[in-house]
Amino acid sequence: MTRRVTDSLHWRKGAFHNVDKTPRIRRALGFLMWKLFDRRARRLLKGADGAPRVAPNLARLHSRHFQGITWLGHATVLAQLRGTNILTDPVWGHPRAYHCRIVPSPVPIRALPPVHLVLISHDHRDHLDGRTVSALGPRPIYAVPLGVERFFRRRRMPHVVAFDWWETREIGGVKITFVPAHHWSRRSVREDRSLWGGWVIEAPRATIYFSGDTARMPVLAEIGRRFPGIDYALLPIGAYEPEWFLKSMHMSPEEAIQSFLDLKARHLVPVHWGTMLLGDEPPNEPPARLRKEFARRGLPADSLQVLAIGETIPVLPRHPPHGK
Repeated sequence: MTRRVTDSLHWRKGAFHNVDKTPRIRRALGFLMWKLFDRRARRLLKGADGAPRVAPNLARLHSRHFQGITWLGHATVLAQLRGTNILTDPVWGHPRAYHCRIVPSPVPIRALPPVHLVLISHDHRDHLDGRTVSALGPRPIYAVPLGVERFFRRRRMPHVVAFDWWETREIGGVKITFVPAHHWSRRSVREDRSLWGGWVIEAPRATIYFSGDTARMPVLAEIGRRFPGIDYALLPIGAYEPEWFLKSMHMSPEEAIQSFLDLKARHLVPVHWGTMLLGDEPPNEPPARLRKEFARRGLPADSLQVLAIGETIPVLPRHPPHGK
């Protein structure tokens, strides 16, 4: 355990804790109760339909001047800003020990444009995959939560920067800040030995917030206050059923909308749905509930960007020139 970990304000009694200091739940017991006794047992249906998938426009993604956001499935997003190519929580193929992927990655790693920066939200295997990291190799800078740097050191990755909550650095022409999330961590037997969180990416054209895995939390409003003018909020909308167990770690679609409003962001881009069977809800239920709640609240339809896996949206200037 490094000195930076044990000196963190969020480290107490041998573990990290959520910022709201809620008691740690007995996750192992809850997981067993879910799998053994919940009547809404997980629907592992063969041939379950996941999110739609399209082939990305590789020529556009390889253009040095293109700025955009491409969803590559689950929590993996390629953000291209100011000539810097950024991957969030890259996972290709099946996460080790999970056999839950129902939509394959839309593009091989070798076909991606050069990756300059990789942002890791936490150490769960559907967000941090050793085989994917090995395929990406030593060239990117890996920005990781406190405690997760050990994973990369063991793999001899030379460019690893560990962050505590609210720490900011400028890397590759963009400014990144690691911000709190309401979640947990575990790579082996012991829980919460590394931190978890989201990332705010600030570039001249746009500010992007990637939450990682999180339950709905009061600190989202604080993130919105600290970073006024978030343009794109990448929020999770899947793995919320059964609610009695997963509500403390994931958001429902309705909670994602309220979080989007708390952040005061311009656009909501939903992720963490339709790629892996992790919760009891049908894979395509999350975006349907999201659109329904968006309409019920009378929110502008163009502020919701539901992407297919492999689809790209260009990052547009905040204030287009007059008449454009």
